[in-house]
Amino acid sequence: MSDDRRYDADLPGTGLEGTGHAGELSGALRTLAQDHQAAPPVPGTEIRRLAVRRGRRRRTTAAVAGIAAAAAVAVTLSAGLRHDSGSPRRTVPATSPSLRPSPATSPSPSPRPSPATSTPVPADAVVDLTGMTMAVDGRVMPVSSGVAKLPTPTGRFTVIAKYLKGEPKTDDGVGGSVSGPSAPWTIELLSADRKRTTFIDALTYDTKAPGHYATTGGWISLHEADAKWLFTRLDKGSVVLVTGRAPQLRAFPSESP
Repeated sequence: MSDDRRYDADLPGTGLEGTGHAGELSGALRTLAQDHQAAPPVPGTEIRRLAVRRGRRRRTTAAVAGIAAAAAVAVTLSAGLRHDSGSPRRTVPATSPSLRPSPATSPSPSPRPSPATSTPVPADAVVDLTGMTMAVDGRVMPVSSGVAKLPTPTGRFTVIAKYLKGEPKTDDGVGGSVSGPSAPWTIELLSADRKRTTFIDALTYDTKAPGHYATTGGWISLHEADAKWLFTRLDKGSVVLVTGRAPQLRAFPSESP
């Protein structure tokens, strides 16, 4: 109470005499003055030391920030590369305004299948002029062919006609004049190129020739029994393959006494 009275006495004319608030005002003013009191002076060396420390702190912070930024960029690039290598490439839509649409790639034409190689039809009969034989269905029969001046043509032939009894004739056919046999069981043949004709028949005038020597005018002759059997085996369209070359001379076995 004595302090309040003293402050009241020291503040005459303030209008606070006798109110009891003069002491509170004085305390508040002192607190305010202490809060705003200037810091004691610092020596120059201390100021420089603090400045150096703040500069180092700034440089360290900047370096750390740069390293962090570089690491972030590296991580981003690495992730992008992994994404590109592991995922399919995206196609830019053709309607993108910044890129021209790539021209449509026309499908490459598929290679044309090569034409199937025609397989020759298996022969129904095979004639070996060199061995003087004909093989049909596993049966081998002796034959006689054309003489040297009228050789039997070779190659693939097709049966085009059959005659129970051949008649003497001149057939201009497809490839020129050919004299036909007059023997029974005659089968007419046409070559694959349709330019040559020949015949298979029964040899009735020289029964020893089949299998031994050539005696015909260019056609193929068999024993009558073999010719009859063959006549029932070959039909129109049957294929006969004639190969080899008739020997000029063939030893004839002597008759037994």
